[in-house]
Amino acid sequence: MKRNADESDLSLSQFERDTKSLRQQSLESLQEDFLKYSPASVANAEDARRLLTATLFCSSMVRNIVDPIYPGDDDGGEVVAMGTEDTMACGLLKDQDETRLFEYEPTLIPKCKLNMNGGKAVTSVATGGLHSACLHRDGTVSTWGANDENALGRDDIDDDDTHLIKPMKIKDVIQISAGDNHTIVLDIHGKVHVSGMYKDMDSGKWRDLTNPQDTKIRGNHQYPSEVLGLGGKIVMIDAGNSWNAALRDDVSTLYTWGMGNSGQLARSKSMQAPLIDDTYIDSNGKEKCPYKTYELKKPFMGKFVVMMKDGAPLLDHKKKKQFDYEYTHSIIRDKFMTPAPVEWAGGLVPKRQVVNFSCGDIHLLVVARNPGSFETQVFSAGNSAYGQLGHGDTKEVHELTPIEALNNKHISKVAAGNFHSLALSMNRQDVFAWGKIDAGSLGLYDEKKTLKFQQTDYVATPEQVAFPNTLGESCLVDIAAGDTSSFAITDTGAVYSWGYNENSQTGHYNVPGEFGKPDENGNEPTNLIGRPRLLDVIAAVNDGITRSKQTPVAKNCRVTRVSGGGQHSLMVIKRSR
Repeated sequence: MKRNADESDLSLSQFERDTKSLRQQSLESLQEDFLKYSPASVANAEDARRLLTATLFCSSMVRNIVDPIYPGDDDGGEVVAMGTEDTMACGLLKDQDETRLFEYEPTLIPKCKLNMNGGKAVTSVATGGLHSACLHRDGTVSTWGANDENALGRDDIDDDDTHLIKPMKIKDVIQISAGDNHTIVLDIHGKVHVSGMYKDMDSGKWRDLTNPQDTKIRGNHQYPSEVLGLGGKIVMIDAGNSWNAALRDDVSTLYTWGMGNSGQLARSKSMQAPLIDDTYIDSNGKEKCPYKTYELKKPFMGKFVVMMKDGAPLLDHKKKKQFDYEYTHSIIRDKFMTPAPVEWAGGLVPKRQVVNFSCGDIHLLVVARNPGSFETQVFSAGNSAYGQLGHGDTKEVHELTPIEALNNKHISKVAAGNFHSLALSMNRQDVFAWGKIDAGSLGLYDEKKTLKFQQTDYVATPEQVAFPNTLGESCLVDIAAGDTSSFAITDTGAVYSWGYNENSQTGHYNVPGEFGKPDENGNEPTNLIGRPRLLDVIAAVNDGITRSKQTPVAKNCRVTRVSGGGQHSLMVIKRSR
């Protein structure tokens, strides 16, 4: 039920009034939970612990859910880009023929490029593999960068226009996310829309269903198209590489769909995928341990057929039959592209409430709690070739399974990259990381394992990330994961970044990594930021402004949002003089 607008709301648009109303309802719901489930008074140590947990939980929910989706009156700012401009995903070029740099320090995107007039301040950003999107305060979305398979979701774009930042054909948007070749948005009415396409592990290109009987699912969506099959109003979304997840307003039903060929959809059993034999590396490093897993790749998605010519089998130079692969479109449509609820280890738990979730390249992380409790658990599913599921081994997991090492860690938020994972605790002091170590994205620098990476060198259970002394008394309030980069934002608006930095996608421009000398083969050290490092955003921004002779410089800034892509990253900042 919408709250009545007061007189101060009358000058706002209907979208802004609705957003304000939904924000208030969300805050009141959290307050009701707090009063209902936290102790009314503190009589002993257990009461004190419960009260602290309830307070931290509600505070983290405001930061991680309410603020990003229903911004407050003072939320919104400008956009800073860093990384490579090779595909124009940074949005910094004024002209198509302008020289493109392969390394940009944090640079302010001019307001005129972002059309930030009136109430169009940016509240959030999303980075895909080669493209970018930003959400304006008025509910519009702007996109730029590579338009592979119409990921930008706007008018036909030729190669001379991809550097331009223009609006998608959609309005009243409250959340955005970006995959490899698609952009997903959530509108204020609880409907999800996608532009672009999903690519499988081979050459298949697929799009969402446009009607329940849709059989033509090859191709892409030129403009944002509503996703069918989501049973109710959606309140949160996220995009993986070629798949998505969406949470229904009952906060217990989490849907997944797309090309999830490694179990990341967390519903392989209900997809009726066959079981096959496979091997994994166990927690002791022993290789080729046998186990059963679900087959979701080519044998499940279609079949190989003999190629024919003039009614006879086509033979190769060795006179062997040649084969072609044919997709079974009904399986792609019904099993992959039709959204369906995830499955939880131990069977259906209808009352478990999802607090937060994140879609990586091919794995899914979920934070959930039981009703009446502010204690949380972290679950994962999908591919764990580098231990990114956090279970201590490399087994694929096809249903959401609790990460035991994070029990009792009071996790409030997770972030999934290509092959690494992050988790942030409610106490705003602890960040945990696990997964592939050689790109530096864990922040758990290990010279031997990082420089001489082997298949068995991974961090398969969560470990706490150490931050430098520059953190001081500040708290960590947000995290984000790019493909091979990681970020953490503090309560003062500072940002720490680390990971693979070949294109300065961590924002640390023209600085050495952790390694100061070549290896024994004479190879130059990889430019990695192996531990969290404070990023001087305002200094870099001011330097760029001074060189370009544009907007006056500012003394300070607060980073409010950050998003990491493949070779570039975006931040929302608020500058002050």
